[in-house]
Amino acid sequence: GERKAIVVPRRYVATRFGVDYVRLVRTDGTLSETPIQTAPGPAADSVEVLSGLRAGDVVSPAAAR
Repeated sequence: GERKAIVVPRRYVATRFGVDYVRLVRTDGTLSETPIQTAPGPAADSVEVLSGLRAGDVVSPAAAR
């Protein structure tokens, strides 16, 4: 079988206190962070987003900490 999934590079995800976040790029160009739920992706350097994003959302790499 097949299914649709949202998969993002692992470097786009920041984990703080056990919660995963991605940076969303809003239509006006500003950034906001949103929590997401993840699962292992099809490759070692990717994750599948189970909740927190919708198709069409634009994400930016996580900020270096």
